[in-house]
Amino acid sequence: MKEKVFFKRIEHIWEYYKVLVIGIIGGIILLLMLDIPSLIAKPETIWGAYYVNSTLTSDEAQNIVEDFQKDFLQDKDEKHEYIFDTNLTFSIEQTAAGDFDQMAKFTALIAAKELDFIIAEEPILEHYASLGGFIQLDFLLSEEEKEKWEEDFIYLAGEDGIERAYALDLTHTILNSGINYNGEKILGSIPLNSEEAEITQQYIQYLLVTKSED
Repeated sequence: MKEKVFFKRIEHIWEYYKVLVIGIIGGIILLLMLDIPSLIAKPETIWGAYYVNSTLTSDEAQNIVEDFQKDFLQDKDEKHEYIFDTNLTFSIEQTAAGDFDQMAKFTALIAAKELDFIIAEEPILEHYASLGGFIQLDFLLSEEEKEKWEEDFIYLAGEDGIERAYALDLTHTILNSGINYNGEKILGSIPLNSEEAEITQQYIQYLLVTKSED
């Protein structure tokens, strides 16, 4: 008699909870079938440019880097991330209290090899060039590229005091198309420890396509 009562209770419990139990089991099976690591994996950062004191909005910068990645490089891999950060703001000439945190972040990005191309005003690039921080661009670019960019080379003093082509004047490129463009020269340099100088070289070629003759 007790056994019948017990089994009836089990049967009642099963009838009441079977939908929930089946749902849980189905959910577990589905999770096991899915490649969870691939779903939660962060994108792989391929290349990073940082525009200090940017005159571009974040949307404008995003449009430029997406055009470079997907149309110019034809890299349509959704797991590849190309960064064009416009959030860094600081001054070398008139340093304010908040500038030191931004400068520390900027230096940390260089040290971590996360910064492949720097876009900034001349005083900032002059400062970091004097610390021996940049690649000599006339050594990196091809003869054809040098010929096209020759008038735009910016010569800055290096760690030894000798001026070399450490920067490019990018003022007459798409980088001056921002709604906040203030008329100052827009310069670009490649950090000495960048591991993606070849991609930056391609970015320079991309900018050349957008270069006006003004």
